Amino acid sequence: MNPGFPFSRILLLLLAALLLARPLMAAEEAKEGEEGAEARPKAVYVDLAPPFVTNYGSPARGHHYIQARITLRVEGPDAEEKIEFHKAPLRHNLVMLLSGIPRGEADTPEQREVIRKKALKVVQETMKELEPEIEVKDLLFTSFVIQ
Repeated sequence: MNPGFPFSRILLLLLAALLLARPLMAAEEAKEGEEGAEARPKAVYVDLAPPFVTNYGSPARGHHYIQARITLRVEGPDAEEKIEFHKAPLRHNLVMLLSGIPRGEADTPEQREVIRKKALKVVQETMKELEPEIEVKDLLFTSFVIQ
């Protein structure tokens, strides 16, 4: 009998056991990944179409308009459907904010960022009142035109 034979046989059995155990470990990791994904809600983007078009500034200084496309990033159960359901009060509050901007305070990127943050706060407060489980993470201007 070859003295190396038992060692090679043990090595072969260990290798076979590792090869058979790998698919089982991968299945367990996939299951854990799915559980983690379910525990953390996924963010979705919701376009508040149609674009917002409103006058702004003082009428005494002529007619000026803002056109803005707004998209929200939201999380929560059925977030997209609930945002769609409450679109009217969301749009109303955003129109009131945009129409109250004084002339000359939406001209620079820095000024528009201030407006974006105010709009985000308005949307967050509105949704907190209407659907507390929906979290509005961000508000994006996908276009912003002043004239």
